[in-house]
Amino acid sequence: MNKQFQILTAMVLIMTMLNPFASQIAAQVLMLPNGNSGIGSTMFPASGNVGIGTVVPSARLDVVGTIKASSYISAAGNLNTQSSVWANQNIHANVDITADGNIKANNSLTVGQGTITLPTNAKISIFDGLKDVFTVYADGHAYAKEITVTHPNNFPDYVFASDYRLMPLQEVAAYIEANKHLPNIPSAAEVEEDGLSIGDMQVRQMEKIEELFLHMIESEKQMQAMQIELEKLKAKNALLEEELEALKAEK
Repeated sequence: MNKQFQILTAMVLIMTMLNPFASQIAAQVLMLPNGNSGIGSTMFPASGNVGIGTVVPSARLDVVGTIKASSYISAAGNLNTQSSVWANQNIHANVDITADGNIKANNSLTVGQGTITLPTNAKISIFDGLKDVFTVYADGHAYAKEITVTHPNNFPDYVFASDYRLMPLQEVAAYIEANKHLPNIPSAAEVEEDGLSIGDMQVRQMEKIEELFLHMIESEKQMQAMQIELEKLKAKNALLEEELEALKAEK
């Protein structure tokens, strides 16, 4: 069967080179009956590569152009095209998806344990039917209407616990002088090397905001106490002035 298929394929290639309309004929010539179901199907030998748009295929199926399916596109290995991949429903690859053009799935796009690779000027977008609501560009920029971050650690309500030690501002000042950044906040060098986790940084920033409010509340209490003492001093001073005026009048 393989030998017959190779002869048939060679004939089709010759027809294609001689007749620009031979692709229509080839589509019918390569449609062979399926012995199991009786439904026509395109059959290929068990070994070797198949090329569409190329005479030197470098993979089991090498497509130069757009891959389009009215239903599913699924690959047990890599899914790679020099143009676009488009499916009405799902696109799935167990390893990697690489495209020099667009990747579009009207239902779902999944990658098993690999990556989705796009050219440097490409983007991945989620479309709500009217506009892109979430977009990630290949250069690292991301645009979204709203982002919800789930974080495994406790949100810093612990700052308001009765046993929480609020670092005095004098200690904070000394720490900043020695380290050039706030306590429990990564340094610029650490961020440049390791990047910045949005969820983790939100927790750390909220911790500092809540600590700042505690300092402000404590400062407010001290100011109120000082205001009370000032009013007392004013009253005492007014009384002394009255007594002084009384003494001057007696003389």
